[in-house]
Amino acid sequence: MRSFVLSIMLIAGMVGTAFADGAPPNPPAPKTPAPKPIEVVAEPVGASNSVQHSLVPQLSATGLTGGLLAATVISWMKYREYATHVERYEEADQAHIPIARAAAVNMEKWERRTLVLGGATVVSAGVTTFLWLRYNQRKSSVSVQPETGGASVSYVRAF
Repeated sequence: MRSFVLSIMLIAGMVGTAFADGAPPNPPAPKTPAPKPIEVVAEPVGASNSVQHSLVPQLSATGLTGGLLAATVISWMKYREYATHVERYEEADQAHIPIARAAAVNMEKWERRTLVLGGATVVSAGVTTFLWLRYNQRKSSVSVQPETGGASVSYVRAF
């Protein structure tokens, strides 16, 4: 029992000296590791990953491109039909000259239409491709990089 009392006295003595001025001792400051970059990927306020964007522009452009392509093919077929008539009546006698001239006029008309529709189809296909690629890249991200005097924040979003 005597050792028990001595133990208590020793503990009480140590506690008494530790708080002699009435204030608890300050614990050592914890060591903090160097700050690491934080990468946060977030949608703008009010948006979430489950929100689907409208497909109307992409589908409309695809339909327009398909229609232009079909019109171009039909126009080319009519052009070839009149070109065949012009070749057939190239060395025509007097009776077939009006038919050959009408076929030549129609051939030139369908040739112009084929070229215009072909150019419009190429432009429409380019716009359609752009719209589909743009639709697939709708992502945004926020990046916070700690620095010595504060932090830097960057926000990136596809247009």
